[in-house]
Amino acid sequence: MAASSHPHNVIIAYLATPQVVTAEKQYPGGVVAQSGHGGMDADPLSFRFVKARAIAHRELHAVEYATRQGRRVTFICSLVEDGQGGWRFEGGAGGGLGPLPEGWRPYANLGGGGWGRRASFYAGGIVHAGEQAVARVRLIAANGVTLEDTVDGGYVLFLTDELIAMPCTVELYDSAGVVMATHAWR
Repeated sequence: MAASSHPHNVIIAYLATPQVVTAEKQYPGGVVAQSGHGGMDADPLSFRFVKARAIAHRELHAVEYATRQGRRVTFICSLVEDGQGGWRFEGGAGGGLGPLPEGWRPYANLGGGGWGRRASFYAGGIVHAGEQAVARVRLIAANGVTLEDTVDGGYVLFLTDELIAMPCTVELYDSAGVVMATHAWR
């Protein structure tokens, strides 16, 4: 994909590209996994840019959009600067927007990439807290690297050039600094 001078343009161009599904599998609980090529079939007029983080030559964005079929989606978009003032889509993770089943404890639903073999880690996602207020989330990698972010608009984003070893431990804190929940992220 060609580089653009503004990260939002890169994200919209990639995600709004029509998706070509080559395989689909239905799992218990209504989860559907698809593989194929192209973009994510987003309606280019439906984008909401929720949150962003940046470090030298890299940016991470949390976006919400609707597909052309009307499905509401969230996506974490990793971008890298091309060295000539433009940006290109590096990777991402996402899924359908919707509530968790009743009874779930606070949980950070994360997706990402760049761990293990290279030092270009990114992760982010929605923090599901029910009636509770999660103020910040800490991510602790297996190799001891610790990243932290505040919950803004329901999202957290993590971006670093440090090498991250999986699995990670996710800790969710309230505004007083008390751990509300902990879970693994693999």
